[in-house]
Amino acid sequence: QAVERVAKRKSVAVETHAIIVTSPLGNDSGTLTVKMKDKEKLERLKGLLELPFAFELKLQGEVSKENPKLHTWNTTNVMEKDLERVQVLQNGADISIELMFTSEGHKKLEEVFTKNAGKNLGIFVGNVLMSGITIGKDAPKEKIVISGVPSLAQANFFVDDVMVGLKVKLTPRS
Repeated sequence: QAVERVAKRKSVAVETHAIIVTSPLGNDSGTLTVKMKDKEKLERLKGLLELPFAFELKLQGEVSKENPKLHTWNTTNVMEKDLERVQVLQNGADISIELMFTSEGHKKLEEVFTKNAGKNLGIFVGNVLMSGITIGKDAPKEKIVISGVPSLAQANFFVDDVMVGLKVKLTPRS
């Protein structure tokens, strides 16, 4: 019930407790019912749940002239439509996240990796930098593995958020 876990985390973001229940309807559809007493916070939660999902890989660019600690980020055109699946990998205490891409995503990723060996690649979700890698010369071009994730809980939160964003469209009803 990843949708339920994501909705509960977002209800915490609006500083409220919500009763959240999911009900499958068949044909890969279902309902998510949210019950809250505070109507204003319910509207804020609804806004969070309706935000469109955004995933993008960006190349680190030039140092900012205004702030030398910041860099620009340039699009690679590898976006959410190119991402197929995300999963947690665990080998003993080592936790990582694997990003797998569609066939079109593979082609785009191969081009990015081939042309940009040695450069930094940022993984953005919701226009927030979540992680980054340095593109190696022999880096795999069909997937990306984010290693060194501090905890299994953090990895599962990330995977839930991304998979729900990729696979679920939330349509509010009154």
